[in-house]
Amino acid sequence: MIARTKSDLADADTGALVEDEIRALVRGSFLANARLVAVSAVTGAGLDALKAALTRAARGLELRLLAHLSGDEALLETFRRGEDIHRATAAKIFGLSPAAVRPDQRRSAKTINFGMLYGMGPFALATQLGVPRAEAKEFIAAYFERFPGIRACLDSILEKARATGGTETIFGRVRPIPGLHDRNHSGRANAERMAMSAPFQGAAADLIKIVMLRLEAALAREIPEARLLLQVHDGLVLECPEALAGKTASLAKATMEGAATLPVPLTVDVDQGRNWAQAK
Repeated sequence: MIARTKSDLADADTGALVEDEIRALVRGSFLANARLVAVSAVTGAGLDALKAALTRAARGLELRLLAHLSGDEALLETFRRGEDIHRATAAKIFGLSPAAVRPDQRRSAKTINFGMLYGMGPFALATQLGVPRAEAKEFIAAYFERFPGIRACLDSILEKARATGGTETIFGRVRPIPGLHDRNHSGRANAERMAMSAPFQGAAADLIKIVMLRLEAALAREIPEARLLLQVHDGLVLECPEALAGKTASLAKATMEGAATLPVPLTVDVDQGRNWAQAK
């Protein structure tokens, strides 16, 4: 692996770091053996572009878990139909057909989707979107009006956390959340945000660990020439002989998609290449 300093990667004229080159350098550093290829499998990518799948996989998975835990029918149906969740949310919030949603409206809906999951309030949302606080407040109200099951789910999580002092994932892992009864408003609000997001972030982390354990065992049993190389968020990078790339990809996809039974599908994208950059 080649290591370089920031100055090595800086643009000669402006001194600005070229992010795409940095990403390509890092991914390209994970070179497969001359006889091997890298297989990249990522969960929860939905309809997002494959080139960004690894960075978006965790967020996509958390929204699927939100659909599972909230039981919100509108959210469930969006995933069941395989629709772009952020475009569908924008259509509901702005009262448009999905085809009429502009890119900036989709970006706003994406911020709102994750902002509500992480307990974002009107002030923070207004800052993120660059809109007046009153407008951000209207967005939040419209969001919970269109997805009432989400509001009830988050309220229930917070109520239970206050009573028990922590949260629990769908796989049974408990996380204590101190500060839920803090007299200091800022400290209490921060604890409440952690409590609301922990069941989703925690379950996503649990799920990828379950996948890794099952996939490692499956590879040893069925394709001993392949190996699990790297975890990145909710994505896995594997290494195998080129002739076994298709079989390895199929096994990884089946293992990941079957890791949990949810009312919405766990969508997995698989690609391959001579290194991580190509497999991406």
